[in-house]
Amino acid sequence: MLRVEAAQDPVAQISPRHHQIPVDHGPSKHLNAWWWSASADQAEPSSEPLQRPTILLLHGCGGMLNRDNQPDQRMSSYAALLNAKGWHVLALDSFSSRGIRQICTRDKGVASKVGQTLRRSDVAAAFNWLHHQASVDASRLALVGWSNGGGTVLEYVHRMPSTAGRSIHPGLRAAAAFYPGCASRESRGFEAAVPLLLLL
Repeated sequence: MLRVEAAQDPVAQISPRHHQIPVDHGPSKHLNAWWWSASADQAEPSSEPLQRPTILLLHGCGGMLNRDNQPDQRMSSYAALLNAKGWHVLALDSFSSRGIRQICTRDKGVASKVGQTLRRSDVAAAFNWLHHQASVDASRLALVGWSNGGGTVLEYVHRMPSTAGRSIHPGLRAAAAFYPGCASRESRGFEAAVPLLLLL
């Protein structure tokens, strides 16, 4: 008789570590972020000796926290999937430390409190932080975003003039954007500085 073992829930096995990423832009001095280590012991990113590739995740306009102010199911599930493949994961929260829950709903004509320029700077700050973590292979980084976060991916990887482009993409190998808003970027022209997967 064939015995089938119940699959264990990988999400339940992973508890991310909360970190504060220092920033020098916007209305706050830090951004909240959550770290999922690919190591079994969930080591601190600054202490683990083995360097691994790392993926930075960007939430959409609804934010990334659930009702308990913890990373939501999407972030946790993707972190578990990527950890299983040997990647560290850092999920960056551009909203909570700025007192914002979501930006999906706002009055017509009212600008978002956290726009793409600010979020693009958030990504640069997060990559700078990753470059200083002992467990991160800074030559193998990737970027993934959803919706508004996908738009931030497009803004970040848009090809810059050669000198600026090299300095702003250190170690970034590839990026993926799930259903980003493309209209404004398309109207201004777009060229990705790294391999980019669009999931639309």
